[in-house]
Order: sequence, then structure tokens, then C-alpha cells
Amino acid sequence: MTELSVHMAPFGTRYVPGPGTDYLQDLENVGMSLRGWRSGTADGDEPDDESPLIYRSWSDGAMGIFGTDTGASSVDIDAEVTHDLLAVGIPLGDEAPVFRLASSPFSGQGLDVFCLPRGSRLQIATRRNGLRSVAMLVHLDSLNGACETADWAFPSIIRKIRSERGLFSAKVPLPLTVQRTARAVIDGAPSDAFPRLYRRAKMAELLWLVMEHLRREDREPDRDPPISRQARDGIERVRRTIAEDPSRNATTEELGRIAGMNRTKLRSLFKLIHGVTMFEYRQAIIMKCADEMLREPDFSIAEIGYRLGYGEPSSFNIAYKRFYGRAPGQVRRRR
Repeated sequence: MTELSVHMAPFGTRYVPGPGTDYLQDLENVGMSLRGWRSGTADGDEPDDESPLIYRSWSDGAMGIFGTDTGASSVDIDAEVTHDLLAVGIPLGDEAPVFRLASSPFSGQGLDVFCLPRGSRLQIATRRNGLRSVAMLVHLDSLNGACETADWAFPSIIRKIRSERGLFSAKVPLPLTVQRTARAVIDGAPSDAFPRLYRRAKMAELLWLVMEHLRREDREPDRDPPISRQARDGIERVRRTIAEDPSRNATTEELGRIAGMNRTKLRSLFKLIHGVTMFEYRQAIIMKCADEMLREPDFSIAEIGYRLGYGEPSSFNIAYKRFYGRAPGQVRRRR
């Protein structure tokens, strides 16, 4: 049974509920024994009732998936590892959590890949914006069976982890396909039926997506010529242009002028660097904005669609359902 240590609350901090029994038991079963989990809002602020705390999990003992959304509540987590684990962290919030392994803190945006040997400790902390992320944990000895493949077929970073089995952490680019699937874990199953079956399926899907992404990372240097700093800067200007105003559907010609390159090169380099097309990148940002606005009761679904550039509510409904697998009305009712 998992035991949580008790912390004295700092002055001006209001503690909010932590994860429930199922989540804690799944962590314990897969090899992560919690020593402490502390979450709270700064300055005694009341938790935001419109953004309920979310703790979703599934584990079969050899691997598990854990979706966590603490809203605006900061967290401090201290865990001891009881099996040799491959851990993958997928951040979904604006603030990257701070990890501490062997007293060495590190942070930053991206896909986090860890080797956590038996007996090690992992500490995770956020400060202002809470923790919104999905974590996958897999026993290293079960990885072949989970992926149904031989050692030589694994990406190089996984082969290194399996052979050395020491404390290890790496940060690699986080593709939107992985973010999208991870976000579906946080959002929950489209219906109330079979929620754990749904999370088990998402575990398999995410594990495949991560392994494929890491394999592509291995192949990138040999397959593609180096990209100049000038070209990267041009692609970054385009990315910022799209991100700052995603509802504005700029033409490829206009974006090409911003990047300082022709349309063909722009399309090719953008997908090479970011793993998705410019349309897919813009669509992902729009859908993220839509998801955040659905949390706010002040906006009707039709108004959200108009604000994001959809002329008809039906067009917005179709786009949202195609992206997330459920209609915005279903999401609004669940919240």
C-alpha cells in the first residue's frame, strides 16, 4: 500500500486534493513508490472549480500510463523507483516541470526520456501553472514483449538505456502527434464506458508513436542534408507568425516571403523541422485554443468557433471532432 509523507503547509498556501487510490495503486504496481505528493495554490487562492483536478491512470504491472492535470495548483512529487524503468514524460502545459535525479535539476520543453534504475529517486516540481502532463512507465525487462520486437530494432537511445541501466535523462523534440494522443488521455474516453480499456489503448498508441519518433531521430542525420542557420531562422519566423495569430489563414506565398524562401522549400523544411505540415501545426494550435476556451463558461460553442475563424458553428464542430474524436458539446458537458 502506498504511503504518502505528511508536509506542513507553508503560510499562505491552500492544499488541494491529490490523486486517488486507483492512480496511486497503478503507480505502485508499475514500480513507482510515492514518498510524497504535495499540491496547492499560492497565496491561499481558491482552486478553480471550472478546471477540476484530473488524475487518470492504467497499469498492468509491467507498464502504465498516468495523465495528470492539476490546473493552477503547483505540485511537489517525491518518488522511489522499485523496478528498472523506462519513463517517458509528455508535457502538455505552458510550464515545463523541473525534474531532479541524483540532486541534478533539469527542465525545458520537449519529450523527456529517462532510465530510472531500481532504488533511484525522482522528484518533480512545478511552481506557478501546475502540472499538465502524461507519463508512461515501462519495466525495462518487459520492453521486448510490450513492443514485440528484438533488441536491435529499438531506437539507439532505448538500446543505450537497456544496456547501461544507470540514471539517464534526455530531451528530444516533441511531435504534435504525440501531444495530441497524450491530450486524449487527459480528456478521457469519449463515453463513460470502459475508461481503463481506453487508457490501455492510448498507452499502446503512445508507446508506438514515441518509438517511431525516436527511430526517425536516429535516421535524420543520414537521410537529410544539414539545414542552415538562416533557413532555420526563417522557419522559426513562420512558426511564430502562425502561433501568434492562428485564426489568420496566411497564404503560403505570404509565409514564404516571411521565411525568405520559395513555397516548395518552405513546406519541405517546415515539416522536416517540426514533423507536421504548416496546416497541421496551425490546426493543432487552433484546437488547443478551442479546448482551453471550452473550459470557460463565458463562451458559447458557436462564439468559440467564430473567434477561431470558423464561419459556421457546424464547421467548427466537425473540425474539433475530427481532431479530438469527440464533439465540443460533449467536452463542455463533461466539464
